[in-house]
Amino acid sequence: MKNWKQVVLRVTLAGAALALAGGTASAQDGDKRVRIASELQQAKLVTSALPVYPVLARRGRIEGTVRLNAIIDKEGKVTKVESVSGHPVLDQAAKEAVSKWRYKPTVLNGEAVEVVTTIDVVFKLS
Repeated sequence: MKNWKQVVLRVTLAGAALALAGGTASAQDGDKRVRIASELQQAKLVTSALPVYPVLARRGRIEGTVRLNAIIDKEGKVTKVESVSGHPVLDQAAKEAVSKWRYKPTVLNGEAVEVVTTIDVVFKLS
């Protein structure tokens, strides 16, 4: 039998980690999903793809940041991407690039969980 102090400590540490990450755990179709701050999730990035600069944006000298909300599954694959803000001409290129990204799986209390995070994709002409 586990010592109750160990159990409380484990729960408290998990809660502290979520608080530091700016997130909370929630049930979603029986699975756990946590919100992780973009800076913390960025450190787990394994593979990324650069966006293809849209021709129309290049011709119009359009630059800027596209902010996306993303869901990352238990294996670290981006499964859903939604635009929050940014220039509409850059939006699709950002979504297509981020959908190819891969992360290290996020584990909470020894169990892999889905992650919700924010990703900023910056478009800058050289």
